[in-house]
Amino acid sequence: MSDEKKTIIIKEIHNWKENHLLPEKYCDYLLALYTQGDSTELEFESNNLKESPKISMLHVLLFIVNIFVLPITFIVLYFTDFNINLQVSIGIFLVMFSLFIYYVIRKKVQYLHYYSFFILLLTLLLTSIGILQRYTNHFALLNAVASVQLLTWGLIGVLKKRILLISIGSIGFIITIILFLF
Repeated sequence: MSDEKKTIIIKEIHNWKENHLLPEKYCDYLLALYTQGDSTELEFESNNLKESPKISMLHVLLFIVNIFVLPITFIVLYFTDFNINLQVSIGIFLVMFSLFIYYVIRKKVQYLHYYSFFILLLTLLLTSIGILQRYTNHFALLNAVASVQLLTWGLIGVLKKRILLISIGSIGFIITIILFLF
């Protein structure tokens, strides 16, 4: 068999393996058969394929920092005696920072961006409730804002097929409705 045909077949087998068209062990067997067990040719061909994104230390660091955004938001809004304008500014900054981290992480780290999105939603909920509590302590308005946000979480969860968002959004919405009624 000519080298050109062999290269085409090897690329096609890699494509099958990447797209899960055949079980991985079958693809490995076919690759070993067509490369005649030559691992250097196999590695050369696999390097030519689209590489999966690498997780850098920056992404890990951003994710760790993003985890601490929630407690910082909670502490700043509920346990400090800062000026109201400063608390609002810090809350808005933390929401924007969490949004920035979500956009940076979602491009590279596919399995961590859902957590970053959830942290963003929680930070937004805490900040909006904290700001409304500072400016107006009207319970019905606080409850309405929380209900709308939690209902939106459920709808986003349905659209993105995320059980976590559906369940937390639904449970939170039901709790806010119950609190509003009683």
